[in-house]
Amino acid sequence: ERQVEERWRRLEEQRQREELRRTAVEEKRRQRLEEEKERLEALMRRSLERSLQLEQRPKRWTWGGATGTGPAAREATDTLSASTMSLPPHAESPINKRLSSSSATITHTAERGK
Repeated sequence: ERQVEERWRRLEEQRQREELRRTAVEEKRRQRLEEEKERLEALMRRSLERSLQLEQRPKRWTWGGATGTGPAAREATDTLSASTMSLPPHAESPINKRLSSSSATITHTAERGK
């Protein structure tokens, strides 16, 4: 009789410990999920803020060069054209020379075959 009560008490204590452990694990999982959700929300918020800042930032560079018509734009255009004018004349590259000579060889070979 006494042993049965002792055994029942130990089983009940073990069941309570397992329940506490399960509850703690579940709470820790919920907390991790909440932290991950907050981290992702903050990441999205920062990303959105950056994209809005980039959209509001004045465009400094364009592919077509200076886009304005004021004195600053004309000065920028002048300096750009002046810098390109000071470049040395462009020499024919070795690859173009090779291509030219090989295509000439092809035409001569075609004429010989006739």
